[in-house]
Amino acid sequence: MDFAELEEVEFAYVLATLHAPGLIGVDSPALFPTAADRDAVFGAGLQQLQAHGWMRPLAQPGQYDLNAELMELAAVVAEPQFVVFTMTPQPGGYQRLFLHYVAGDDIVELSTTLGCYRLLALPSHEVLFQRVSDMLGVFGAPLPGLAAPEPFIIDEPLFAEVRALAQSGALDQAAAKLAERGATRAAGEALAAAVAATPDGSGQVVVLRAGGGTHVTAGRKATLYGKQDWVWLVQRLDAASRRLQVQVVQPDTLAAVLRQYFDFLKKA
Repeated sequence: MDFAELEEVEFAYVLATLHAPGLIGVDSPALFPTAADRDAVFGAGLQQLQAHGWMRPLAQPGQYDLNAELMELAAVVAEPQFVVFTMTPQPGGYQRLFLHYVAGDDIVELSTTLGCYRLLALPSHEVLFQRVSDMLGVFGAPLPGLAAPEPFIIDEPLFAEVRALAQSGALDQAAAKLAERGATRAAGEALAAAVAATPDGSGQVVVLRAGGGTHVTAGRKATLYGKQDWVWLVQRLDAASRRLQVQVVQPDTLAAVLRQYFDFLKKA
């Protein structure tokens, strides 16, 4: 099975059968009802699962068979090895969030719409990387006639200063600061303009290593700036560093970055 759509009470029942204490990235108390509400929620979930064909009664009274393929999808979400958050800003200061749960070679995309939870199995990490790129709206389109500049390194406090200058409209000063750290004139001007246009970033991707339940043991994050022409990716050199690597997003950049994050977090 590649796809399942569950009502909230159905998903709550399924998660209870998996003994899941919570889900990383999902803040919905209704999925984990209090003792006073469990009978009502799980009773409704049982009824809806039967009505939608996910559960069928067995010959022995009081026993049921819950669809095994559905349980495989839910198990990845309930007990992942990694969780990938992809966030894009929306009008009004909101963030649009996409969630992917990874357990070995199994990957499940979780989304919610009008009180329903949709679980979609992805066939490979390559498809996951493309999904993240699509969700961020990154296509690696270079500026016409200009080759993408080489990545460069900048200290985090200095980048904060560059951001402040760009956001205040002092683009020339911001570009000059970047040039002091090895950026070309074209790169400095383009990055300053991108930061000014998307001061909080045009998107973020975060990879967390799960430690059971809602516990997280480690993570890595990359922030994107810009929506047109060159899109820039900014990330720390490593989890403990205050030095940032700045690079233009090429068609394979996000895939390479996510592979690095997975490899790092497996060893962290």
